Parts: sequence; structure tokens; C-alpha cells
Amino acid sequence: MTNRNKAKGDKYERDVLEVARRSGFPWAERTRPGRREDQGDIHLCPGVTIQAKDVATPDWRAWLTQLEQQKRAAGMPHGALVVKRRGAGGRPPLHLAVMTLDSLLALLVDAGWGDADAIPANPPHCFVCHRDDPPPRPHGCGPDCHTTDADQELADTIAREGDHA
Repeated sequence: MTNRNKAKGDKYERDVLEVARRSGFPWAERTRPGRREDQGDIHLCPGVTIQAKDVATPDWRAWLTQLEQQKRAAGMPHGALVVKRRGAGGRPPLHLAVMTLDSLLALLVDAGWGDADAIPANPPHCFVCHRDDPPPRPHGCGPDCHTTDADQELADTIAREGDHA
């Protein structure tokens, strides 16, 4: 990574941190860079880590895999990617919070908005195909999982058509 890209990434982390603090998370803090185990960029609140991304071409699959590894390293059950989508035609940039559906539902259950008793003791790897048998990958799904195909389709669509915000 060039110094210019690092500076851009560091600035975006500071921007995200500032927004988080203004939005009711005064104790949010940046993690220390250069740690042996990456724990994400920002610890938003107990149990939630954020990975900030300001790049022209998204790599959703790799980023979601990295996010899962960062959550484990930080000992946090929840995490999100915060991705800056550049504006076009004079429009301001769009800041997206991205996580898998399983992660969103787990976060909402932990926040008290779901029925934790309704969650099966051994949920399937994939909420779409309900397969229990694919070999696990870092994000929990097998190589033929519909979830990974949907993630790639979303990434391809956004790259091809833009965010149309």
C-alpha cells in the first residue's frame, strides 16, 4: 500500500470515528494499527467492531471474510464494513454499512428485537439453501453456498451500475 492510500484510509477511519461519536457513541475508539492480529479499525461499542474502506473497487467477499477474522481476533460478536461509495455528478459520497444477513439478525437478537429462543441450537451454515454439509470457510459457508453467490452478484452489480443513490 502506498503512503497516499494509507493516508486516505487513515483519514476515512477518522471521519467514520467522528460521525460515530457525534451519533451517540462517544467512547468509540480507533484500534492500534500494526497489531499482529487485526481487530478492525474502530471499536464502536462493546461487542461491535468496524472495518472502514475507502477504495474505488469493492472486494466484498474478501472484506467480509476479513471482517469475520477481525471479529474473532477482537473477541467481538458483531462487526460491519463501512464503505465509502464515491459520489458522481456532484453528488456527495454514500457511506454504506455492510454485513451479512445472519450477522444483522444476530445483532438485532442481541439488541432485544428478536426471539433468541427461536434460534436453532445448530443453525445451518446458509440461511438461503439451509445446507449443513458444505465444508466451512472463514465466513461459515461452503464453496457452493448461495449466500456467497448473492454477495458476488451484488458486488458485480454495484461495480457495473454504481450505487444510483
